[in-house]
Amino acid sequence: MLVFIVLYVGMAIAVNTIPALKQTFSTAPIVPAFFIALIAALIQNRKISLKEKIVTVGHGIGNYSIISMIIIFILAGIFAGTVGTESASSVAHFFLSIVPGQFAIVVIFVVSCLVSLAMGTSVGSVTIMVPIAISVANASGQDGPMCVACAICGSMFGDNLSMISDTAIAACSGMEVDPREKFFANLRMCLPAAFITLIILFIICINQSCDEKIIESYNLIEFIPYVIVLILSIVGVNVFIVLGSGIVSGMIIMLLLGKVALPDLLVNMAHGAESMYELIVITVIVSAMAALIRQNGGFTTILKVIRKSCNNEKHALIGTGFMVSALDLITANNTVAIVMATPICRDVKDLYNISKRRMASVMDTFSCIVQGLLPYGAQMLIALSFCAKADCPISAFDVMPLCIYQYVLFIVIIFQLFTGLADTKKRAARIRKKQDGKTRN
Repeated sequence: MLVFIVLYVGMAIAVNTIPALKQTFSTAPIVPAFFIALIAALIQNRKISLKEKIVTVGHGIGNYSIISMIIIFILAGIFAGTVGTESASSVAHFFLSIVPGQFAIVVIFVVSCLVSLAMGTSVGSVTIMVPIAISVANASGQDGPMCVACAICGSMFGDNLSMISDTAIAACSGMEVDPREKFFANLRMCLPAAFITLIILFIICINQSCDEKIIESYNLIEFIPYVIVLILSIVGVNVFIVLGSGIVSGMIIMLLLGKVALPDLLVNMAHGAESMYELIVITVIVSAMAALIRQNGGFTTILKVIRKSCNNEKHALIGTGFMVSALDLITANNTVAIVMATPICRDVKDLYNISKRRMASVMDTFSCIVQGLLPYGAQMLIALSFCAKADCPISAFDVMPLCIYQYVLFIVIIFQLFTGLADTKKRAARIRKKQDGKTRN
């Protein structure tokens, strides 16, 4: 892990300071750093033969949770390639056409929440919503950084709650928990934070006088596949069936509307699957590293430190959240941070008898808070690149202080963890009873 951190941070510094590298790489390459770290793990502990280490690596990669995660990643990529981004844009333009320009930032936040919740990707939501936010700022006279911040905040809300987002897949698969259980656990934290954010945004809008509406063409039929995926997920249908239904419905609607020809649709689906390649490779390498670290006693050592530092379940959950946050600061990728933290979090869960859904929820939420504020995170970089293309140059430090939702969510989750409101005792007891019943069966 230290080898990876040193290499990745070193490459990030090099990419941002050496002009030749900056022209070649938009961000520091993460896969080579992980691969070299895996080689370091294989070299360690010479008491065990290389063949035994490879067998250990094979068992780590072949774990049911890892295989399920990879398949879901592929299906999620195909779904994104099938439905494209125009359908999500239609929802944004629909709401903006019926709401006065005075409340544009409220609409941007709410629509970003809906779009990312349905799409399961904060990056995809930012890609769709930030250009719209910029055009809204220009047309209505709203503050540009505030509009962009609202788009990013809403995107992180949906990414945290969505049952088909990369972070949800990683957290649920890692903890072997039903995505619906994690969804309702997250809902207890995200909804109060979103509600408080909306109140703050409404207060900001009250003193503004712009009534101009943003009129653009839209077609809400294109959004049906997202609605199907969202409803089936909440109902509790298996995630493979959920994504399969989304893909099939997306194909039918796109073909019937004449948006794309069948050969082009198949190409888009392939590109969608390819977009998950790096994440899948990272998942495989990290699971292999984790198996070797466990074999060498690394996790046992970490758990001893945690046991000394954390007196109870609340401290353990908050410590876990800060650990995931630290990994996110290093990697600038919340999904990767969760995948890296999962083996330790699983042991902490067993050590302190924490429910699976609660641990998955805390991992996901803390990673999304940090990711939504990182000045070098994908979401912020994409948003700023759109601003630069639109001749509206702003810096990350103009946007970060205005990301109200992330700050409110952090306060809410800390408050709920300390007070125990994040998971009521009665519900926790029902969950444990249900899990014990499954174990006996």
